[in-house]
Amino acid sequence: MSIFEEMHSSPEFGSWVDYEDLLRQLDAVIARGLVKEITPSSDLRHGWSERWFIENQSGVVFRLLSPDPPARGEWFEVELAICSAPGSMCAIGAGS
Repeated sequence: MSIFEEMHSSPEFGSWVDYEDLLRQLDAVIARGLVKEITPSSDLRHGWSERWFIENQSGVVFRLLSPDPPARGEWFEVELAICSAPGSMCAIGAGS
């Protein structure tokens, strides 16, 4: 089970309170060195409010989208692959 699943079992948020609660928990696991916030290359970002994180032990990358009504906001695992440019990463899909 991932750290994100432990903190918030549903990938969708039921309210802003749920989202803010996850942010507080993220601050705590970042402070403990379990998770690190990362900045993806601009070709991976979609322009809305999003944050990316990597679990330090597993190397699993998660993308967190803030609520933007009517969208509830969500988090999900991102599968990454090496793209054509040396050293660059690209998202190939989401998984659970």
